[in-house]
Parts: sequence; structure tokens; C-alpha cells
Amino acid sequence: MVRQSPTERLEWIAVRPNFSHSAIIFQILERYEQFLTETDRSERELIGLFMERESTKEFTGRAHKVGDAVADLLQKMGAENELYRYSIV
Repeated sequence: MVRQSPTERLEWIAVRPNFSHSAIIFQILERYEQFLTETDRSERELIGLFMERESTKEFTGRAHKVGDAVADLLQKMGAENELYRYSIV
């Protein structure tokens, strides 16, 4: 588990038998992939984008949606769930 990246851990959790929150995990991974695609630019381009108020609001809004989905997943899994621990370690 330690050798896996955070996204690999999420993928591993999502396919566990009887895990009922896989849709949230796939939503997180999809949004993260979209973020990586959108930010796959040169440093100069990214700085230019973040200097534009509208672009900054869009990126920040999408980042919050990823964070909200992760928080939702953790709450639904519950602190007593072993998979909860795997996702935060």
C-alpha cells in the first residue's frame, strides 16, 4: 500500500468487493485527471492564466470540487472503516 500513489490507492479501494462509494472515487479521479490536463502547460502559460481573475476563479472552483468530493468520500466511509485509514495514510 505504501508503494502506491494516492490515485492508485483510490483505484484499489474503488474495486474492493462490497465498497459502496466507488462512484465518488471515480468522480475524484476524473476531476483530478481534468486538472492535470488543464495544467499541463509551461510555467509561463500557467502564471499568465493565474494572473487572469476569471481563470483563477475557474481553477479554484474546480479544485474545491475535488476537495469536496474527497471530504464527502471520507465522511461516508467513516473513521471506523479500515479503508478510511488506507485513504489518509
